[in-house]
Amino acid sequence: KETNAMFATCLLCEGGGGGGGSGDKDATIATTAGDIKEKLPAAYDMEQAAISYPVLWEQSMNTVLCQELARFNNLTNAMKKSLIDVEKAVRGIVVMSGPLEALGDSLVYGAIPAMWKAKSYPSFKPLAGYVTDLLERLNFLNEWLCEKPPSTYWISAFFFQHAFM
Repeated sequence: KETNAMFATCLLCEGGGGGGGSGDKDATIATTAGDIKEKLPAAYDMEQAAISYPVLWEQSMNTVLCQELARFNNLTNAMKKSLIDVEKAVRGIVVMSGPLEALGDSLVYGAIPAMWKAKSYPSFKPLAGYVTDLLERLNFLNEWLCEKPPSTYWISAFFFQHAFM
């Protein structure tokens, strides 16, 4: 815990060299936000999920799938909205609020933004690893939704692993 705090402080103290504004930081925020937003898939169709995997006593995993899809939709929708908002703030279209500034700083420093952590599964990964892991989890659920239930389950991919058990 102390080590993480020390490194976070070091990142905050890192100067942006040169003068004349924060163009490099703004460019990094815009590029990173655009890259992540581009990688995020569309939200899951919950109506189709409920039709394909109805809640049945004999098929309790259908309930788990629908609940997980809803949780991941909540996370990815929050991510997309915040990324769009921070891109607008960097361009000067909307005001750079405190939460958006914190999001931008997280994108620059490669950390998971606090506003995403509030809606996310626990993760200690840096931002790049977190996004890669998220995309793998989304792919796992998408294959389950669009094809068939997996023969083996990636338990740690779930938000709420206890529902599986």
